[in-house]
Amino acid sequence: MNRILPVAIYACILLTACATTAHAAALEGLTLDEALRLAEQSRPELEALRHRIKMAEGEARQAGLWPNPTISLGMDSYTPHADNRPPDLAKVENLVALSNRVRAGANAPDSSNELWAPSIPEPDNPDQLQQVISISQPLPLWGAQRQARAAGKLEMERWKLEYIRTRLELRLEVGKAFDEVVYRQESLHTAGELERTLTEILDVTRARFEAGDIAEVELIKGKADHERFRLEMEAARSELSQSKARLAGVLGAPDLVIGNCAGTTATPLPEPPEESVARLKDDHPQARIWEKAEEAARARVAVVESRRWPVPTLGFGYRHYEYADQDTFDLSLEFELPLFDRKQGEVQAARENAKFQAATVRADRNAFETRLQESVAAFTAHRSRAASFAERIIPRMEQTLEIVRSSHEAGDISMLEVLDAYRSLAEARMAYLREAFEARSAFHDVQYLLAGETQPAE
Repeated sequence: MNRILPVAIYACILLTACATTAHAAALEGLTLDEALRLAEQSRPELEALRHRIKMAEGEARQAGLWPNPTISLGMDSYTPHADNRPPDLAKVENLVALSNRVRAGANAPDSSNELWAPSIPEPDNPDQLQQVISISQPLPLWGAQRQARAAGKLEMERWKLEYIRTRLELRLEVGKAFDEVVYRQESLHTAGELERTLTEILDVTRARFEAGDIAEVELIKGKADHERFRLEMEAARSELSQSKARLAGVLGAPDLVIGNCAGTTATPLPEPPEESVARLKDDHPQARIWEKAEEAARARVAVVESRRWPVPTLGFGYRHYEYADQDTFDLSLEFELPLFDRKQGEVQAARENAKFQAATVRADRNAFETRLQESVAAFTAHRSRAASFAERIIPRMEQTLEIVRSSHEAGDISMLEVLDAYRSLAEARMAYLREAFEARSAFHDVQYLLAGETQPAE
């Protein structure tokens, strides 16, 4: 029992904390600006690109560095016999031995060969040391470092543009998802108003049928219409719930509970751009990404071609012979002979890649321009139809409904005609909301496709 009580208390605290967190995550009256800020803070794509930019900066810095020199320290042990001692040292030793013999009264040798023969005893410790120090430095010539540094800088600039483009696409995605929630909210509200009106009409129809004023067919028709709109209300609620879930996912918080979004589909939209204006701007992030892609491909060709020539290595060495107490110095220059491998395949691949990038950019640009023209056409068409519903169709249907209601009250027409007038008006309002939503969605596309350079990565 003593062990169960702490566990139960901890479970209660945990459940309370989870409930509090879920309640705090609910958003009411969410605006588009708030949604955009939340998405930029929560979506991991922008954070990943910021790290990728820093990675490209490091790669560009590394590409411009010279290779490090190599130092070698060594020590060898050897036996200094006459045959392997330096010739100058052997000459000196024999001259000293000859001088000593002359002073002692011995006859000088008459053979010149004896002068070069060893004439002093070997030292007591024949094992001697040879100390070696050498240093070598590769010398990257032919502009290889400069070309590599330029290619790295182009890559870094491309990733910065990728950040800007991704940020624009994120704003496009959030704007569309947000407007869909607003559209579903208004559609549900319109359907709810119609459902309440039909309920009132159904109650009146039932009372008049029970009083014997109308035929049963009118009551049956009223019940059918009421049931149909009840099902449409359920579908509208489901679509609104799904759109809120999509918006939460777009914001980077799938568990976020969205109460409602502030806004209206009926917000006036600007005039569509003229055909001469609806062209991809040169400072659009996507256009600049294509430009950097082609420049990077050409820079890659220059880098590979600079590597066709071997990199020479300059070496400097120092040796110290302990037995002779003698120092020597070595100077060397080595490089591989490009007899077989002259980077032929790598150069061919780089050149073809540059052509591939150029062709790909042309294809992507054509697709981008086509998408822009389609978006402008869709925006123009949906905006025009929405205006027709708002300015002409819906007002006339409202007038028609008033006339029908007056005629029904005067006993000139049946309740079925009143129901038809209400249904036609509701369908017109729903069609208007749909056209206005499609116009706003196309407008988001046009805004993205016509955008210029925006805020760069931090």
